[in-house]
Amino acid sequence: MFGTSAEAKRNRIKVQDVDFSTCPYSGLPPIDAFTGDNITITELRFNLSRPAQASAFQRMMVACNAQAAIEPYIAWRQARALVVMKSVEAAAYAASAATKAMNAETDKQKETIARDAAEAATRFAQELAPLVANAKINKELFTMMLSAVAAP
Repeated sequence: MFGTSAEAKRNRIKVQDVDFSTCPYSGLPPIDAFTGDNITITELRFNLSRPAQASAFQRMMVACNAQAAIEPYIAWRQARALVVMKSVEAAAYAASAATKAMNAETDKQKETIARDAAEAATRFAQELAPLVANAKINKELFTMMLSAVAAP
């Protein structure tokens, strides 16, 4: 896995300070880190969940001759959004079930709520598994496409 030191983080160039009319690197992209929605290329850290930084990242891909990676990038972002939405739905259901259980008046009501919550958790896990797998595949495809295109 990629990593960055504390010193590298302090010295990192701010995305908003870069003019992406030209590519900030030459040759293959130096991907320093790629965790969650954050990718660091040539000391530029992009938080891809932020629209302005995602837009800057796409401008950089165009400037760096990596247009072939844009479609896989978009597919990965869409797949990741589905994972996040389903995860939020599962968490909201779990929080609601916990509240209902705390407010239940009888043990029988608590048991019913717990049983329903367990069944829902199983359904959510079954729904999430293929979404997560799809997001991982799309991220790998995007990373491979981006890594394979040399900048001018």
